[in-house]
Amino acid sequence: MNILLGGIADDIAGATELASVLARSGMPVRLHLGVPQNIELHATDLSDESRPAPFEIIALSCRTSCATTAVSEATQAWHWLLGRGVRRLYWKYALSSEASANTAIGPVTDALLDAIADARADDAVVMSVHYLGSAVSACEQSPPASKLLGLLSVQTNHQTSQLSGTTLTNEQQPIREELDELAAKGTRHVVGNAVSEAELVSLVRATERFPLICGSSAQALHLPALFRVRGFLSSADEQAPTAAPSGATLVLSGSASKVTLEQVQAWPPHQLSIELNPLQLTTPEQRAAAVARVLTLLQQAKVERSALLVHATTHLDACDFIDDLSAAHVANEHVDSVLAECAAQGLNHNVRKLIVAGDQTALAVSHALDIHTLHVRHEITPGVSWCRACVSTKADANSIDLALVFKPCGAGEGQFFTQALDHIDPPKRD
Repeated sequence: MNILLGGIADDIAGATELASVLARSGMPVRLHLGVPQNIELHATDLSDESRPAPFEIIALSCRTSCATTAVSEATQAWHWLLGRGVRRLYWKYALSSEASANTAIGPVTDALLDAIADARADDAVVMSVHYLGSAVSACEQSPPASKLLGLLSVQTNHQTSQLSGTTLTNEQQPIREELDELAAKGTRHVVGNAVSEAELVSLVRATERFPLICGSSAQALHLPALFRVRGFLSSADEQAPTAAPSGATLVLSGSASKVTLEQVQAWPPHQLSIELNPLQLTTPEQRAAAVARVLTLLQQAKVERSALLVHATTHLDACDFIDDLSAAHVANEHVDSVLAECAAQGLNHNVRKLIVAGDQTALAVSHALDIHTLHVRHEITPGVSWCRACVSTKADANSIDLALVFKPCGAGEGQFFTQALDHIDPPKRD
């Protein structure tokens, strides 16, 4: 099987969300942290590791990058997917209120359209469809269409238009006809704002001939079913149920969001926890001592068969008020470095289930463990799934099977950590 849908996301949170939405279909989903290097996929290979998944998602870190950098990374990701027979491309971005963000949405979309046009042998119209719809998780916001239209009109020299409200009905044919009219006028970017689930389904089906999908994750809910209808997927392609590996559970929270603070406060009192103060992690000696304290407590957690939460959430919130922004940034980096080292050292203490809260913490942990590819298993809460990763350690020549959860800052309800623990390792019934 070739790749049916290749996703390129501008950050790890968006990639995690897109992968989780697609995983609801029960089909294999593979999530890559950065453009894959030295990974060869072969459509005829019977091995799950080397055979392309129907859905391959690449997480970039270009949400706040300059346009030149973002275009370079995105086109590299596209060429990797193209070389493995990708059928359609999904450019997943999130509109942000940050002034430094959103600078590359238009340039990346244009670059991907150009690359797709160069790769196609036919004369079919290459046009991007930007979807706006109801959010599929707490991390995703649904901005007004006017904001996206205004941004695209500034960032691209090509014509941009919005599908009319009268066209966006439950019928597909009016949508196709308006798209044909827009294409004939030279329109290259079309924004579709579906206000109901029925309209979204019609929009997804009416635009299936277009090779590039852009915007929110909402339309991903309906793409697997469309691939089934077209005969590209069947029940035989579904991934088999997989249990998480046995071993200790370590929860690492480097997020200072209000949502994560509430989740930390809801940590069950019978489970062990330790709080780090980033203002006491300024020297290498202090950071090493903090890791040692965590490992000591991890040994106790193993004896008591308890999960261990390591967090700096409360103190990190206070760091936001440090006058020197660079000092606050360094404090956050120190926390992430300690948490990442705890994850790396934890593998030698039989940690086999790892839950990580915070985008930057997730990147630090994945770097420390040298994790580049995740096999997405099952969704825990909207936009967050547990994944399987193979990790190698210096102490063990064999790879370690690891259950891993990356939770974006704003994802999950108050009891998320307990929910994740029960989802990965369901309590045994009498």
